[in-house]
Amino acid sequence: VNRTKQMPFLILNLFGVLDAKRAGEDAVKSAASEAGFSYSIVRPGRLVGGPYTNLDLANLFKIEGGAENGVDVAFGDELLGDCKRDACAEAVVQCLENES
Repeated sequence: VNRTKQMPFLILNLFGVLDAKRAGEDAVKSAASEAGFSYSIVRPGRLVGGPYTNLDLANLFKIEGGAENGVDVAFGDELLGDCKRDACAEAVVQCLENES
């Protein structure tokens, strides 16, 4: 979301998708600050490992890769890579169950 001028994010943001995501994240952060609730922002990268719903190379080649041994967690916008759908879902559930 913050690296919109770097590849491959430059291509992803051609139609303002990452700008819209950043605006949404900023709105969540602002609301949390004003109302005093906690939040987590999950940026999984490209989701792989079926069900294949996007018309991209992961679908074409049925890519099963991604985070085989878990999920990397970091602050900010530093990580890059694919994430298996089930690993992403587990990370979201963990965020809901564990207040940070």
